[in-house]
Amino acid sequence: MLIKETINGFSLELNSGVWFGADVGTVSGAGANLLTFDASSGTPLIELATKSSNSISFDQKSSWRMGEVLNDSVRFLPSVQTVSDPSQRIYLNAAHPWQNVV
Repeated sequence: MLIKETINGFSLELNSGVWFGADVGTVSGAGANLLTFDASSGTPLIELATKSSNSISFDQKSSWRMGEVLNDSVRFLPSVQTVSDPSQRIYLNAAHPWQNVV
């Protein structure tokens, strides 16, 4: 999966397969391999579940950094966020939550 920062937010691009679900609000791309988030009116809470066999890459690593952790006593979710706008954040429900993916 490739994570890209865009003009109005960011996108998640699958290497193969398609996203399932429905387009909602500022999130579009259901049924395609590219899911786009328009963050110009705020960023929804995004939780991305991955397996150890899934790889995550960034089009420009320098635009991303590890962010805040969501720890609600049930889940421990690290996040990645854009350097330009830390509110643009993706929480990772990953097999190895202690790993720096950036």
